[in-house]
Amino acid sequence: MSPRIVCSTCTYFQPLPSPWLSTYSVEKSIVTPINTTPQQHLRKTFAQFRLLVRQLKLLCVKEKIDDSLDSHGIIPMNQFGFSKNSSTTGILLQSTHYWTMQLSKQKCIDTIYFAIYKAFDTVSHQKLLHKLEYLGISGKILKRLESFLVERTFSVKIHHSYSNERNVTSGVPQGSVLGPLLFNIYHSDLAATLDYDTDVK
Repeated sequence: MSPRIVCSTCTYFQPLPSPWLSTYSVEKSIVTPINTTPQQHLRKTFAQFRLLVRQLKLLCVKEKIDDSLDSHGIIPMNQFGFSKNSSTTGILLQSTHYWTMQLSKQKCIDTIYFAIYKAFDTVSHQKLLHKLEYLGISGKILKRLESFLVERTFSVKIHHSYSNERNVTSGVPQGSVLGPLLFNIYHSDLAATLDYDTDVK
């Protein structure tokens, strides 16, 4: 079956099609821990790489909500990562230009960097779904996004061994086009909560 037919069919299903909810479903992922530091005895130094099955990447929900987000300005202009026609290179260029201009005026610059620990894994499903509904995403699209998020399971693979399956209680699926989009929506109003004279990117 062609991806176009699959996408069209999914439009009329609120949850994901039942054949996809099997043992090798879109709701199951395999986590391969990769050590990112020399300290291999510490669990927190292992990054989680989740392998999703291909059907998940065929969903066309992203295209259906992308235009709406753009037209209503939901994703702010100062969001560079995981954004259409943008990249993290853009923030480097814009910041460098801003700093150069301020220094040429002999002004002081204070820069604060912060990172969200395990950002994709800590997104609250309930808060995200509430925010999607608040932004006007409802009906079948919201039901499909809920199906995409909740009742997922994962198992950890080390060499040729697999752990028992566990429920995924938070986070957005990585390795899909919807994951970064939902992450951006979840944090879309972060800059607005700070002082108006603060340049947030």
